[in-house]
Amino acid sequence: MNYEIVPYENTREKEVLNFNSKGDLTMALVDLVWIGEFAQNGWIVPIDKFTGDASITDPNLNLKGFFPLLLDAFGSWGGKTYGLPFDNYSGLLFYNACMLKDAGFDKPPATWEEVIKTYAPKLNHPDKKQYAFALQSLRGETQSCDSFMRVVWPFGGSLLDKTFHSNLTSPETQAGLKYRQDLMKYMPPGVVSYDHSEAVNALAQNQVAMITEWSAFYGTLTDPKTSKLGDCLAVAPEPAGPAGRLPALGGFSLAVASQASEPQQKASWIFIQWATSEAIARAYVEAGGVSGRTSI
Repeated sequence: MNYEIVPYENTREKEVLNFNSKGDLTMALVDLVWIGEFAQNGWIVPIDKFTGDASITDPNLNLKGFFPLLLDAFGSWGGKTYGLPFDNYSGLLFYNACMLKDAGFDKPPATWEEVIKTYAPKLNHPDKKQYAFALQSLRGETQSCDSFMRVVWPFGGSLLDKTFHSNLTSPETQAGLKYRQDLMKYMPPGVVSYDHSEAVNALAQNQVAMITEWSAFYGTLTDPKTSKLGDCLAVAPEPAGPAGRLPALGGFSLAVASQASEPQQKASWIFIQWATSEAIARAYVEAGGVSGRTSI
C-alpha cells in the first residue's frame, strides 16, 4: 500500500485534485463536512456495490455495531452509505485548572454566559500576555465549522433552516455570532489567524486559560514535550447556551474511490472493513484512535 502523510488542512485539496485528474487514489479519507461533495461528484462508491459479494465482505461486518449517529453523519449521503466511520471526535472544553483556581474558581464554566460574564473578566490579563479564551478562527472551514458553529448551535441558530434556505439572519444565529464577537475582547490579538494548532499551543504554553477543541488534542496537551500544563490540565464538556449543550462533532469515514480499478476497489473495501472492524477496535483505541464501534 502506498500512502502519504499530509496535514489535515491540506487533505481535502490533495484528494480533490487527485479525483479531478483521475489520479492514483484508491481510497478516500472523508471528513464529515466533505461527504456531500465527494458523494455528489461521484468520487466515492456506495458500499452496497460490495456488501452483496460474500467473497470480499466480512461476515462480521455488523453495520449496526457502529454508533448510528456516526454512520449517518460521517458515511452517508442521499440515503446511501458510502463510507465506514474511521475516527471521530467530540468537542471539549480544555482549561488550565491552576489559572482558574488562582482566579477564585473551583470548577469550569457550565454555560457560555458564565464564560463571558464571570470567568473571562477575571482570567484576562493582557498586560501579562495571558488571555481568558482562544477560539480557533482561521478563515475558511475552521472559522465556519469550528469557530462559528460552536456558538451558533448552543444559541439555537443554524446556517440553514429546515427548507435548506439561509438562516444567518435569524435572531438565534445572530445572537450566537454576536456572542462570538463579544468574546473576542478576551482572546489574544491575532486570534483570527489561529487554526487548531495555534489554539492548542496557546493553552499548552499557558497563554490562555480555556479553549474549546477536539478530543483528539488531549494527547498533545498531556505530552510534556509539547505542553507546559502538567497537572494543571483539566477537561470538561463544552459550555451550554440558551438552547442547551450542543457540542461540536467531528470525524472521518473511509470510502472506496470510484476512479480505482475493480481489483483496487475490492482491495480497498477489504482494508476499510478491517480498519473499522470490531475485531481491532480495542487495539485501535489503545493506539490513540477513536473507534466508531459501540462494543468498545
